[in-house]
Amino acid sequence: MPLLPVTVLSLNRRMTSLAAIALVVLAVPLAPFAMAEPAARSEAAPAKDTGDAKPAAAGSSETAGPAAEAKPAPAAEQAAPQVPKLPEIQEPVAAISATIESLEKAVERRADDSDELANLRFDIDGLISGADLLRSHFNPRLADVRSQVDKLGPTPAKDQPPESPQLTAERDRLNAISAEIVAAIRTVDLVEERARQLSDKVQGLRQSMFASRVLARSKSPLAPTTWKRFTAELPGGLRQLHLLGQSWIRAASGKEALVAALLVAVALAYVILKGLARVLLAARLDRDPAATPRFFVRTANATWVAPVVAAPAALAGLALVWGLDSLDLLVHEIGKVTPTLITGAAIFIAVRALATAILQPARPRWRLVNLADKPARTVRRTVSAVAAVYGTDLVLSDLAGRLFLPLPVTVMIVTLSSVAIGLLLLHLVRVRFTPLVTVAPDGTETPYDAAANPAAEPTGSIVSIFSPRLIKLPLLAIALFILGAVALGYVALGRFVAGQVIATGSAAVVVMLAHLAIRALMGAPGSGIRPFHTILSERAGLSEEQSLAVERGLTLLLDAALAVLALPLILLTWGYSLPESFDWLKAAVFGFEIGQFKISFARIVLAILLFMALLFATRLVQRWLSAGPLQSAKIDRGIANSIHTAVGYAGFVLAALVAISYGGLDVTSFAIVAGALSVGIGFGLQSIINNFVSGLILLVERPIKVGDLVAVGGREGRVRSIAVRSTEIETGDKASVIVPNSELITGTVTNWTHRNALGRVAIKVMSSYSADPEDVCAVLRKVAADCPLIMQHPTPGVSFDNFGLNGFEYSLTGVVSDVSKAGAAQTDLRLRIVKAFRAAGIEMPHAQSDVHLRDLDKLWAVIARVMAERAAGAASAPPSGAASSAPAASASPADASASTPSGSGANSPANAGSPSAASSSAPPAAAQRTAAVNLDPKQLLAGSDDINGKQQG
Repeated sequence: MPLLPVTVLSLNRRMTSLAAIALVVLAVPLAPFAMAEPAARSEAAPAKDTGDAKPAAAGSSETAGPAAEAKPAPAAEQAAPQVPKLPEIQEPVAAISATIESLEKAVERRADDSDELANLRFDIDGLISGADLLRSHFNPRLADVRSQVDKLGPTPAKDQPPESPQLTAERDRLNAISAEIVAAIRTVDLVEERARQLSDKVQGLRQSMFASRVLARSKSPLAPTTWKRFTAELPGGLRQLHLLGQSWIRAASGKEALVAALLVAVALAYVILKGLARVLLAARLDRDPAATPRFFVRTANATWVAPVVAAPAALAGLALVWGLDSLDLLVHEIGKVTPTLITGAAIFIAVRALATAILQPARPRWRLVNLADKPARTVRRTVSAVAAVYGTDLVLSDLAGRLFLPLPVTVMIVTLSSVAIGLLLLHLVRVRFTPLVTVAPDGTETPYDAAANPAAEPTGSIVSIFSPRLIKLPLLAIALFILGAVALGYVALGRFVAGQVIATGSAAVVVMLAHLAIRALMGAPGSGIRPFHTILSERAGLSEEQSLAVERGLTLLLDAALAVLALPLILLTWGYSLPESFDWLKAAVFGFEIGQFKISFARIVLAILLFMALLFATRLVQRWLSAGPLQSAKIDRGIANSIHTAVGYAGFVLAALVAISYGGLDVTSFAIVAGALSVGIGFGLQSIINNFVSGLILLVERPIKVGDLVAVGGREGRVRSIAVRSTEIETGDKASVIVPNSELITGTVTNWTHRNALGRVAIKVMSSYSADPEDVCAVLRKVAADCPLIMQHPTPGVSFDNFGLNGFEYSLTGVVSDVSKAGAAQTDLRLRIVKAFRAAGIEMPHAQSDVHLRDLDKLWAVIARVMAERAAGAASAPPSGAASSAPAASASPADASASTPSGSGANSPANAGSPSAASSSAPPAAAQRTAAVNLDPKQLLAGSDDINGKQQG
């Protein structure tokens, strides 16, 4: 039988139960509920037997008059209501009941066959789905029937008049239909429960068989008896293989030309496809040999390089299998082992293609790992050899089982393949992962030029064979475990671990490449390619922030979809069957139960999308209001802002409630949470709840954002983080201030960067009264125009503020692009103003103060005493030329005062600057005197004569 029809029949057989149930449900027409038959067809109920009743004579009917024939029967003796038949309910229920019976018997018969149990597990899951389908079909009908019964009203009580016979019959009929549907639903529930129990039983049987098979122990291959049995049974196995080959040759006799033509065509197709793949790779990867692409660009290219590398061999192999199947040459056991052969070849081709795409032995600049050419080629060959050994083991083991080869031969095949894989892994551990680019001690990178010297290795320190440890040490442990398990006789366990190394490793590599490709296509940092960003920004007209938000959302969704698709792939590599893998996938996507809660990944994703869509619609409504109705001159700006904010809050709350409800969370449960919170608040959690709610407001309303420059409570700094309880503010001296969120909500906060980072600076300037104000304003405008820190839009302003005590007062104001640079801008403006005023000859006045002294008699007394002491000292000193005039100058203040004419003024030229003159003009001691004196205190205490005073009467 051809291979493809066999596969189709196998899949059809797995879907028999679910398809049969669905056809029964959908094929039977929905009959109306009013199914009462006409009264003429109803059968009369038998008359009640009474004591007075006597059997009628045989001829009584002939002698009875017409009156006797027309006598009506009592109401109680009329026809009882006929229960309608419901085939659309009874037939599906009978079908699933028969199906569960047959599945239970099949499980009992196939309890020792893991593959058949896996197929039966798929049928059982289909039966469970069919039961859910029937229940969802019956429940609306039951609700309709009960609604009709409710419309009839309650049954009359004993003291009430009885209802009409027609109404009673209709009530009985509807109650019978309701009972029939309820019985069907309960039967469906019972079948579903039996199916679930049977599914658990199948899973337990398969797990126990898997554990017993994997942990089965045979004689160690190191034992001589194992080799003796193998050598004794080997000739018989080879003889069976020879017979299989002869049978195939007999089947191919007469078709030699067709087989040869097929082989030539397949070989030619492989060569052509291989050439096209090389041309494509060279055209895409060798366009700019000098440039080194970024990591994400290399990752994105690896996702299509691997399929291109695998395509020639895969297509040629499929063509060969299809050709042999068309020639009817896949006969006997060869046809049965062909699927396993395809699986083994696919493993080898896929692993080799992945290794080529990642390691790129011929193109070092496209290599995803930092390996030199020689270790890259070695790793690629070793990994391909491991895949080849594993694929060969699969084919030979399947062939040995189908040919009923002796057990020692089968065990030895598995043993040799496991040992070979273990040795290859040890060889991979021994390979030194020499880097492609070495880093010198001074930090310079030295690339390895493979074209100039292919045999050379990069210079530098010798790399350890255990580097990197995160890869080498697990490989070493796995290799030793495989070899140890095989040596101890656990051959199946060693083979299972070896298979998991290849299968799980390959699946993980594929998932990782797909994840990196998603990040590259969505604009990950350093990717260099952002096609979605171009579409969103240029064609959709979104801003940079909006495009980034959409890209992040798409990245999250694609990664989630990748995780969902990767789940069955990983489960298949761990030994789960395809139905079980899809069962896990269905549970992950459509929901699984944890206690009393059902978590559905699909509903959660759809709820998030619904929330985002409603929130986006709310923003559109807000934009429309802001650009349209709220722009009217008749609407106050405050009212317009309130409407805009209220619409935003209402849309957010509505989107959150709809998303939460659709996600499966009961909104009424929030009442319980609110009650618990109210109790907590009553017991002293007011401040915590206050800060918590304030944190939610900060996170939603965002009056303060991370990075804002704020001032609160006399403290100013940058916001570093906002949590639900407190906010961290970093001050200028690098101190962290933890502010409760309630202070930021209820208190006054200055946010310098709430809307933007713009800031205003103002400089106060003075000029002398002799300066022209217009010239000063022109100089200040030029200074503001020349300052690079001051924005020219809006234009800096200069104002003439006031007539000050010491000069004219001006103000220079400007706007800086970053408020944190306001101090630097003020310093730069002041420096420029000083230079500009000096260059223009504009005087900047300094402050002048007048000191008014009262009651100078004591001061003059002190001065006189000091002068007298100096005079006495000068008189006692020996005469000298320098002091020849000392006696004359050392006259006492009193004598000096007496010798001064009374009519001489204090400011006369002859007496100017003389203390005696000043003293002579002094008023009496009792009078109040005011003097403005410019004195040096040090000279005063030293008794200096250099006293310049001005006395005002």
